[in-house]
Amino acid sequence: KTNELLRGIKLLKLYAWEHIFCSSVEETRGKELTSLQTFALYTSVSSKTPQLLLLPQIIIGPTENNHVC
Repeated sequence: KTNELLRGIKLLKLYAWEHIFCSSVEETRGKELTSLQTFALYTSVSSKTPQLLLLPQIIIGPTENNHVC
């Protein structure tokens, strides 16, 4: 796969077709960037959720007078 991709890039450069495919490549990169940003957001939120759920317990817990016995 990588070799095919590199051969394709070399072919584009050899025939100076870069300007023809530039808009297509930029559009694809934009879609990929949006997907990566969305993935990064979901990953960061999901990794912080346990800490965020624990925070109210730490703050409110000591103020409650709930004894087990």
